[in-house]
Amino acid sequence: MWDAETGQQTLLIRGHEDQVWNVAWSPDGRYLASVSTDRTARIFDAAQARPISVFRGHTDVVWGVAWSPDGGQIATSSEDGTARVWDVVPRGGEELLFSGHQATVTCAVWSAGDRYAATSSEDGTMRVWDARSGAPLGHDVQHRDRVKCVEFMPDGMRVASGSSDRLVLVSTIGERNDVLALDHGAAVEAVAWSPDGARIASGGHDAAVRLWDAVTGESLSTFHGHQDWVTSLAWSPSGRFVASTSDDRTCRIWEISTGEQMTALRGHDNWVDSVAWSPQEQYVATASADWTVRVWEVSTGRCVASLRGHEGRVRSVAWSSDGGLMATGSDDRTIRIWNAEDYTEIAIAGVHRDKVTSVAWSEDNSRLMSGSFDGTARVWQAEVDLTRLQAMARNRVYRSLTEEERREHMLPSDSSGGQ
Repeated sequence: MWDAETGQQTLLIRGHEDQVWNVAWSPDGRYLASVSTDRTARIFDAAQARPISVFRGHTDVVWGVAWSPDGGQIATSSEDGTARVWDVVPRGGEELLFSGHQATVTCAVWSAGDRYAATSSEDGTMRVWDARSGAPLGHDVQHRDRVKCVEFMPDGMRVASGSSDRLVLVSTIGERNDVLALDHGAAVEAVAWSPDGARIASGGHDAAVRLWDAVTGESLSTFHGHQDWVTSLAWSPSGRFVASTSDDRTCRIWEISTGEQMTALRGHDNWVDSVAWSPQEQYVATASADWTVRVWEVSTGRCVASLRGHEGRVRSVAWSSDGGLMATGSDDRTIRIWNAEDYTEIAIAGVHRDKVTSVAWSEDNSRLMSGSFDGTARVWQAEVDLTRLQAMARNRVYRSLTEEERREHMLPSDSSGGQ
């Protein structure tokens, strides 16, 4: 890449294995598509020279490439006598597509064991899907207004959805008439089950966090402290605390047994949209409209890291169950994976055609589910950039690895005995 005024090279992008014959900018200027004698088309992040997608299928040299006006597809022409049109998704990583909503998918979540998926949408419905096939299960719940959030009970057999109609509706999978209605009193933006499944927390436009008995629907307590809408909720793994985020730019931690605010985490420069606990309950991560994700030490309230890389509002953050990775979704249309130890970006796991509203890990951390303004939920293979991880490992190990360690970490054998 060259500076058009000075003629100086500003960036070198590598990835193809043979001559590159053509390149094309995406309509928004953020990506480059290229084609090559190696029979592939590739897409790169134009700012960071990072590979996003590889398209294989042509059987001879690929000569030409062009983007669709909306940036959702590329067309390629080849010496093999064909022209092909490709959907722009990363590394062929999309595994499942949940399609059927008529408006933005505001949230997408897994059930226990990854058996089901549930989605909420601004079309006023909550839908449950077979998470293995992507087929609708026929368990749809109709609200009177936009549905902003959804979450499964820990056992996966009940699901709660919250709506701008002020209600949280709790339904049982396979039981059409078994619906419990909880009236939050204001538009609902967030809902979360306690780890034991006995209680539900809801938050919304009244700036309050409310706790409910998940069986009887009885209101148990209300937490006040936020100065604006409550946007997301997350129970700590032990069930002792609830974290809430708000348009007041804070995340607050509440102690369930006393109803007292334990701490208020301040530092974001815009609305805070999402919160997730680390599995050990030592940290929470928050995602914000200031384009960052921040990691906070719960006991001290200290911000220990700020994750930067997204090019738009970060609407969702999720911690993997083993604590090693975090996933984020953003208005820049990407789902990104981060190392939760040094907080570096590892990979782009997926790219939607519009803003990403939610991300969630599968139980075994091998896949990510995302929801989007494009009206779909998608499942992606949570692949990481192995080459980059290997380089990171080499840079941090100051002795020779044993052959057993090399096999474990998939590093090539080093007969020289070096790092």
